[in-house]
Amino acid sequence: FLSRKHELSLDVLSPALDHVTVGYEQALGHHVSLVAKAGYIGLWETNSYDDVFNSKGGLLTAGVKFTLPYSTKRIPSARDAHPLSGWYLRPELVLSAWTRTRYSYYYYDPYFPSSQQQKTTYDYTSAALVLSIGRQVLLGERFTFDISGGFGYGAQWRDGKATNSGFND
Repeated sequence: FLSRKHELSLDVLSPALDHVTVGYEQALGHHVSLVAKAGYIGLWETNSYDDVFNSKGGLLTAGVKFTLPYSTKRIPSARDAHPLSGWYLRPELVLSAWTRTRYSYYYYDPYFPSSQQQKTTYDYTSAALVLSIGRQVLLGERFTFDISGGFGYGAQWRDGKATNSGFND
């Protein structure tokens, strides 16, 4: 049990956010491990009337996880002493690229319900540096539970040009 130094992970909340994410973690030492994740954006069938759900693309993250040492006031159990469990800090680089299709409808005459549909496609690229703080615990000998949050700085490009934080972007 304690000799296991790697794990595969699946983000169980990602399908609710229209993507799927699979990860891999390899322990390098007792307090350091490498983490990499890959994902597919646009998991569900798109709806042509709503441009929020018309995205297709991928994402990659990579980082180093530093597990914080335990307090000297208590003796950790075998599950807490595992190299993949405990409180951690994880700086990571996040990259994503996706295509969003937007549909617009124009009505020419209010007396006739005919319309013309216009389809516009945008290519987005994003990059971010994020510091995640979290806790990973072992459930049995085969499962882990990880909860984390983070903050960072990122940039986004649409069709090769940097997007601004203005009203139109």
